[in-house]
Amino acid sequence: IYYLTLAEAITHAKAGETIQLLQGVTLESNAYFKGDESGQPRTLILDLGGHTLSGPDYDSMLIQNDENLTVQNGTIRITAEVEAAIWNSGALELNQVSIACAEGVGDMPGLICSSDGTAGLYDTEMLTSFLVCNDDTATIVIHSGTFAADPRNGSNIKLAADSVASTDAAGHFVVAVLGEETATAKVVSEDATTYHTTLADAMKAAKTGDTVQLLKDVTLEKAVETGGKVSGITLDLNGHNIDGTAVTSSKGVVWMGT
Repeated sequence: IYYLTLAEAITHAKAGETIQLLQGVTLESNAYFKGDESGQPRTLILDLGGHTLSGPDYDSMLIQNDENLTVQNGTIRITAEVEAAIWNSGALELNQVSIACAEGVGDMPGLICSSDGTAGLYDTEMLTSFLVCNDDTATIVIHSGTFAADPRNGSNIKLAADSVASTDAAGHFVVAVLGEETATAKVVSEDATTYHTTLADAMKAAKTGDTVQLLKDVTLEKAVETGGKVSGITLDLNGHNIDGTAVTSSKGVVWMGT
């Protein structure tokens, strides 16, 4: 079904459906996801389709969400001073979305979570916008993305447990999901593989029969050891090196608590 405006598509969307932009859209008023005809929240996807959603010049936000909404695959462009690009009081997921401010606007809130609102950010870029939780019950969890600076300006904005932060060559704060390229070591067990930021964490997590595999060279200042009495653990250097010259422990550089 095709609609002339985004507002019409939002009004008529049924739970579980995807609204997809077919071209760039400049809003005349905010896109309000407020529930179905009876006010019940729907689960919806707003697929920007690689396009840009921009404006409005006179409203308080571009998108207002009280539902279970995923916004994906495109750019949200703030063209004037607004309260936020997105005001979220529902359950929101951003996936492969860039939230940017037009030249001359200055840095503006890209996302404000309020009133029990929750948000998960995946591959989100916010170089001229920032995050806000203005309610103690609202939370934002960052899984991956690139930001102008560390966006954790309050305890309700945090990194996912399986994510790691770094700084790129341009000074941007980069969050990535732990994996082969971002972790220091992994623990391979019979039924699962887990990634860890340090060799020490990997060693503590290893159980009997597991393999701890290095994914990069490490320099240790103190010994690493297993999390208890275990047996049959394999430490696979995987072609990498452990520099333990600074370690003075009587247990050595690596201690297996067998």
